[in-house]
Amino acid sequence: MKRVSQELFVGPGIWAPDVARLRRAGISAILSLQEPGADILPAAQAAIRGACAAPPAIAYRNVAIRDYDPRDLIDKLPAALDALRRLDADGHCTYVHCCEGVNRAPSVALGFLVLVRALAIEEALARLRAAHPDARPYDEFVAWLRAQPGDGAAS
Repeated sequence: MKRVSQELFVGPGIWAPDVARLRRAGISAILSLQEPGADILPAAQAAIRGACAAPPAIAYRNVAIRDYDPRDLIDKLPAALDALRRLDADGHCTYVHCCEGVNRAPSVALGFLVLVRALAIEEALARLRAAHPDARPYDEFVAWLRAQPGDGAAS
């Protein structure tokens, strides 16, 4: 689990018993990017949801993004960012995870820093890499981010 910003952590997939550890770390929300049936069994996801419901409850959201598919990530980024915006507005500290915590979760965190927090892409990449040296946001996604208006890439 790597802290990318005050309100945002990224990392690998979790199991129901991991929820207590996240609570102790101050996490109050989880955004899972795993695809039920492909990345995680629906029963395991249900167990995680159940563990999150125990007091003090942790908000749980799922925006399923196909692994190794930068185009799917770009297509579903608005839903992921909307979930993060809402959790942030509610004052949550959110753990964003995929399976390994290397591609999808860091890519979404990078998108949040650039498109929501309005950081220049190079600054956002530097923060991400300082917090999580093993992070490998998809190259295609980074190129897409650079092409977005107002991404701060020129600053």
